[in-house]
Amino acid sequence: SSMDGGGSVPLSAVPILLQILSTPNHYARDEVLTLLCDLVGSAYGAEGAALGASIRESGGLLTLSWLLVESDPSVQKQALYIIANLASDAVDPLSHLTKSMLLQCESEYRLLPCLDSDDDEVLSYACAAVQNLCHDAIWSRVLLDQDVVGLLEELLDNKNEQVQHYAAGAIKNVVAAAATIKAQGGGAPGREVPISLVSEAALLKVEERARNASLKTIQERIASRKIQRNVRA
Repeated sequence: SSMDGGGSVPLSAVPILLQILSTPNHYARDEVLTLLCDLVGSAYGAEGAALGASIRESGGLLTLSWLLVESDPSVQKQALYIIANLASDAVDPLSHLTKSMLLQCESEYRLLPCLDSDDDEVLSYACAAVQNLCHDAIWSRVLLDQDVVGLLEELLDNKNEQVQHYAAGAIKNVVAAAATIKAQGGGAPGREVPISLVSEAALLKVEERARNASLKTIQERIASRKIQRNVRA
């Protein structure tokens, strides 16, 4: 299949695309980011698993995580979109491998500052990425250790509905993972999970958001077409 005319990109091209992304100031970088967004946005099942594996094996996760510190919000946005989808089982059934590799390359130090962005879309994709990553207990632990939960609580009151929605999802996943960590003996001594992890008020808001959200159909997966339109705009 061809790369022009909006045709699908062959999997064999993925390492080359990632190579371009890791080349500073490459003229085709924006186009490559859009292609990867398209690819990730339409992948699931066996195809998603093959894509996830190809990106992991090509060192693509480190490359993508470095795009998160770029000053251009549209670059950050697309990188977050790709990471959020790759961290979702709905896209890649083996997404747990991606989650742990993102920790190995210390991407949390580039990802978590995006939760402070002034750009609504960067914020909402950052929350979506955190929501999906926090299905993993170790990622949840990182969020607790970095004191990110308080920030997520503040985002429950954000003026943007998508930000609220994904922040609530992230908190829900952290609380669930924390309960699992607790049940397994709380991890390392001296690092017990605090019981009052999330304030009562925040938990009520999360419940309320979940009720409102269930009126719409919720998918863990981000509404990729809408995002791609916004990204291109």
